[in-house]
Amino acid sequence: MLVRTPLLFVLLMFLTTMGMSQNQQNHAFDLDDYQWKNRLLLIFAETESENSYKNQLNEFQDQQAGFDDRNLKVFHLFKNDQSFGDEKSISNSKTIELFDRFEVLDHAFVVILIGKDGTEKLRTKSVLNTDKLFSVVDAMPMRQQEMRNSDGK
Repeated sequence: MLVRTPLLFVLLMFLTTMGMSQNQQNHAFDLDDYQWKNRLLLIFAETESENSYKNQLNEFQDQQAGFDDRNLKVFHLFKNDQSFGDEKSISNSKTIELFDRFEVLDHAFVVILIGKDGTEKLRTKSVLNTDKLFSVVDAMPMRQQEMRNSDGK
């Protein structure tokens, strides 16, 4: 009985660890989790200290209410710094995957708008003006419907 108890304990620890590992993998960051719920703004840059990135943040400063109203989530994706978005850290491997998926060169600054349907709606290699961003979003059919529904409340 003494031999079985430690063996059983080790087996349970192993299975628990495997389950936690699989659970973490199942809850890994995935843009597809946002489809039909949010519009996504992906900001790609080499580092957080890049001037274009800093200028983009300045452009979006004090615009959170407009972002919230449009169900817009922002993701900051860096080739050489820690990526993040929606209050989550994004792994280096996922960041590389996103650079590849959206065909962004390593040293490029790119801003991409993804609609709720999961398709790319806008791409620019320069700082995106907030008015332009909001006008593109507001012209989308789903957004038009959202605005009509909120006016009727």
